[in-house]
Amino acid sequence: MIISVIFFCLVTGAVHTEAPVDACFRVPVKNSVECNVRTLSADRDVVGSMHSDGAKRLAIRCGSDHLESTLKDHYFIRMQGLMEIVLTDCKILRLPGNVFEGLRGLKTLELRTMNNHWGHNKELELSLGAFNGLRELHTLDLGYNNIRKIPADLFCALENIISLNLTRNKIKFVDELGFGHKCGSILQTIDLSYNDIMSLPADSEILHLRRLNQLFLQNNKISELPTEVFSDLLSLKVVNLSENAINYLPEGLFQNTKEIREIYLNHNDLEILPKKLFNRLEQLVVLDLSANKLKGDHIEDETFGDS
Repeated sequence: MIISVIFFCLVTGAVHTEAPVDACFRVPVKNSVECNVRTLSADRDVVGSMHSDGAKRLAIRCGSDHLESTLKDHYFIRMQGLMEIVLTDCKILRLPGNVFEGLRGLKTLELRTMNNHWGHNKELELSLGAFNGLRELHTLDLGYNNIRKIPADLFCALENIISLNLTRNKIKFVDELGFGHKCGSILQTIDLSYNDIMSLPADSEILHLRRLNQLFLQNNKISELPTEVFSDLLSLKVVNLSENAINYLPEGLFQNTKEIREIYLNHNDLEILPKKLFNRLEQLVVLDLSANKLKGDHIEDETFGDS
């Protein structure tokens, strides 16, 4: 009899403490709607109109049971007043075209599927037109998505983007980054750290991001840099190339980057620094060359200035 009572209490206790599968609630202080759901479905409205009226921010976190989420075009159309969307842990394999259409005032979009935790080959495919309608967006975070390829001109719909985060994906090539040769004219920051980039070719789209002032390329597989890779980045202030496999830096690498303030080259394979490499960089305040193979007699007298 005692055993039966104990068993009954344990079972009923488990029932009462079980969290709801899908739950959304308002956070008035943030003017936000926050949701915890098992998964997102193209056929189901998770938020619902009763929660969304007047909200400026939407944050959705999916469950940890690795169920696939799906979205469809115009998925967020009922929340046209949104200025920020944060999607976390929703295991999405394809971002369809026009999915954010109608969100004309959206300023910030963070999509982190964490597909890398789901599986090495669980990649997020970005459809052409996925960011249509987001003309006012200025911050886009696409980190932790296992993205391998970016369609040509994908980001051309983002006329006012100033910050793009692509950290911790599977990007190998930067000759096409979704900007072509005419878009991204006001982009200021791009983060490509923790990818699989092996080289920065002379025709990389990075060269055409003329207003870029922060470039993060740490923790890749870059072994060499062409002389002209930064030649048109006249506004560049911070470049991080640490944790790569760079063994040589061409003499004129920083010739045109007179505004640069921080250069990180630590944890590479540098053995020698050529003449005039850091010559006339009058704004430079941080230069990290630690954890390389440099020796005193391998640094030219004119490396940091005229003889």
